[in-house]
Amino acid sequence: MRANKNTKTVCWIALAGLLAACSPTGENKPPAAKVPMPAPAASAPVNKAVAEARLRECSAALKAALEPGLLNNASFDNGRPILWVGPAWKQTTPAIRHALARDAACFFRSGDESSPIRYSVYDQATDREIAIWDYTHLLIL
Repeated sequence: MRANKNTKTVCWIALAGLLAACSPTGENKPPAAKVPMPAPAASAPVNKAVAEARLRECSAALKAALEPGLLNNASFDNGRPILWVGPAWKQTTPAIRHALARDAACFFRSGDESSPIRYSVYDQATDREIAIWDYTHLLIL
């Protein structure tokens, strides 16, 4: 019977040590007040007629860029938009490149310019990424 009492004592000591190790140290601080998260800003509903008109403008600009060799293709690769440019891209001014990239962003978003988009610009001849449209501006690599 004596061995059983020692075993119980050891268990109680181990349990007390475990509880002491798990209890918080220091002062008992009141729980921090919960700060409510601000509600996400509600975006204005997209006017479908305006988006369709803007898409027609962007598509026309991209079609016009096909003829001089500035643009080769605008496609999606596994859901990621890619703009393929031709040899005339290198001879154009930065303002023309930016305008073309902005029109391609409009095209990729189906005329809805209320939400930003990021996509890559590839050179058709070298199959290399040469620029990135980063939501609002063009980054030349």
